[in-house]
Amino acid sequence: MLKVVVSCDAVVERDFYIECLETMMGVIGENVELYTLVHRQGQVIGPVEQRKIHSTFLSKMVKSWDELLDKSHLIHGAAQGLFIPCSVDLVVNLSRGFSQEIKVCDKTHLFTYLIEDINQGKKNLSLLKRFFSSFVRSKQMKYLKRADTLWTNEEYILSQFPNAKQVTPATSLKDYKVLPEGMFKRDYFLINCEPLSIEEARLFIETYKDHKFKFIGKEDHLGELLGQYPQFFFGNKCSGELAPLYAGANYVIDTEVKFPHFALKALSCGRPVFTIGNKFLPFGLGVHKLNDDFFTQTTPVALDVPEEDPKKRHGISANYEMVKFKHIFHREFQKICDELEAKKASQASKSNDSCCEA
Repeated sequence: MLKVVVSCDAVVERDFYIECLETMMGVIGENVELYTLVHRQGQVIGPVEQRKIHSTFLSKMVKSWDELLDKSHLIHGAAQGLFIPCSVDLVVNLSRGFSQEIKVCDKTHLFTYLIEDINQGKKNLSLLKRFFSSFVRSKQMKYLKRADTLWTNEEYILSQFPNAKQVTPATSLKDYKVLPEGMFKRDYFLINCEPLSIEEARLFIETYKDHKFKFIGKEDHLGELLGQYPQFFFGNKCSGELAPLYAGANYVIDTEVKFPHFALKALSCGRPVFTIGNKFLPFGLGVHKLNDDFFTQTTPVALDVPEEDPKKRHGISANYEMVKFKHIFHREFQKICDELEAKKASQASKSNDSCCEA
């Protein structure tokens, strides 16, 4: 019987990363232990919290992914202080750039899925932070080489690790469905506020304040706008509250350049998306381009929503559904386990033969 554990960067909030983590842990088994750099206890309701969780001193200092990035110079020391026992046969590591540094024995098989690199592409850094960012990146690359099996969707990783397998991230879309058109007026639109600066959000509100819209997503970075214009902010709610809001929207604006889980939920509901460009969602059916000057306009811009089959829009999102990812992961996990079991059996057989000869 193999001993398997899971490792990850952080358990701080419910998002697509946690959904992937729960999916992987569900495939591995109910009692699998979790090793994480940061655990914000009680913050993520669900199956993750029902496992035994080992974490580091960063748990007392970090409450969000942004704070983890700000303290990324401490990650290497924290990771090396979190040791996975040598009795473990297989570590399944879900990384956003850091958890591959958690200390593992050389004989333990390490399967790392670098689902995205949140340390990549940070802008407007001070000289000190640029230095630490470079230090963190060198550690990232060094410890990625430790992985016996490596999955990623990052092009620069794929170019440097020829044996890495390209696997697309996923999100849970089961609650986001195409509903009958007659149920909705389509008299409002949604906009993901997470990628927006406070200046962009402020100008957007001033320009569109007479229109019906809602900002969705994490909004803490928008400061005083939350107090001034609470009517425009819906927040980062659960799928039970978000799904009907998506289904009734005329369209969704999402300027995210990383994994576009908000846009995918809109498409899953059969609604069109307007973006500035995203590597996961090429322009075409259901995905349409925003003008480059959209967020600098001081007069409202009418977005033309083309006639499209909502079910075909939904079909685009199906490639990123968690159920598909679960099957891909299960297949790979079983393959690795079979290989490790065969290796252990072979070693036991050689040991027995050696004893008999003696």
